[in-house]
Order: sequence, then C-alpha cells, then structure tokens
Amino acid sequence: MLRQFYIKKAMNKFIFLLLVVLVVPISSLAQLRHTLYGNVGYTFSPDIELGRGEVKKSRGTMLTLGGRWRIFTYKKTEMEIGLAAKSVLASGLIDDRSFRAATLRMAVPIRVAVPINNLWGVSGSFVFQNNVDFRALDLRLRDKYSWRVDFLTEANYQLNDRWSMSAGLSLNLRQIPDSYFVNDPKISILFGIARRINLKKKKP
Repeated sequence: MLRQFYIKKAMNKFIFLLLVVLVVPISSLAQLRHTLYGNVGYTFSPDIELGRGEVKKSRGTMLTLGGRWRIFTYKKTEMEIGLAAKSVLASGLIDDRSFRAATLRMAVPIRVAVPINNLWGVSGSFVFQNNVDFRALDLRLRDKYSWRVDFLTEANYQLNDRWSMSAGLSLNLRQIPDSYFVNDPKISILFGIARRINLKKKKP
C-alpha cells in the first residue's frame, strides 16, 4: 500500500509537470525542427552519506518525457535545447532501515548530436535541473544547491526519418551534498526513444 501511495503521488506530479512542459511544442507545431522524446532507466549512487550514517543500496527507476528544439546546425552536427519532466522512484537503506522516495524534477538539456553514418550517431548533453521536488512550484532559485548539472552521453540509432532509439549514461558533475542524491541518485543508465514532428514535406 505504501509503495502504491508513493507511485500515485509521483505520477500525479509527473502528469502536471508534463502538461506544462508540452505546452510550447504543442503550441508551435506549425514550425519545424521539433523532437519529442522519452527515457527510462536505472539510477544509483555507489557511496553516499547522510549525517553520520551511510546510505546503502541507493537506487531507483526514472522516467523522463519532454521536447527538444533544434537551434543550430553546422553541416550535419545539430545543437538542441529542451525541456522535460523527470520522475524518480528511489529506495535504499539508512541505518539499516529501508526507505522509498518519489520525486519530480524539471530538466533543461543542451544537446549536441553528431552523426557517424546514416543510421548511427553520438550525442552529448549538459542537463540542468532543479535540485528539489516541486511543491507549489517552489524552485528555490536562491538556494546555493538549487540546481544540479549532469552530463549525458548517448549512442543513437535512426529507425527512419522520424523515429530513433538511444542508449546512454548520465553522471552528475556538480559537487553538492550527498543528501540531494537520496531522492535522485548520481548515476543513470538510460534507454530512450525520440520522434521528430512536423517534418518538411517533399515537393512533388
């Protein structure tokens, strides 16, 4: 029952933020260069401490849904900026007592994608996100550790003109207190899918 409560609580927050995130791409479908994407993954922290105790078996599952907009192209290299909703269901042991936590974050990726050939490519993203859970849209912008920065590197496979798949590894870059990693661990292994929307129509 407790697990269901946390899942329901996280999903309610996730749906709310996702609706906010998708307002911009949905309202501008008349333009080109948009991508909708989603990632699922396993997230964990090798060694973190909370107070005088060690957090053991810190791990969780995460889901990210959002949109990206291409802002720059040089030859075949693309630069994009995005906005996404990220939900994490974390668990672990503190002083040998188990805990579960559900959190919702907003993520802003800045991504550079480089094709290798017609099917494969690689990309790197700096992902900026708020470092506290959303409660009444409290972003705590003045807090010293209010923002977190991750680096995500991915291998991308192009299924067709619209659809692509990816696999990647995300690592936290910023030195912040371990307490912030209880709800959102340091390292993530991700698998994703993306779809370009409103492509240019070929001339007859």
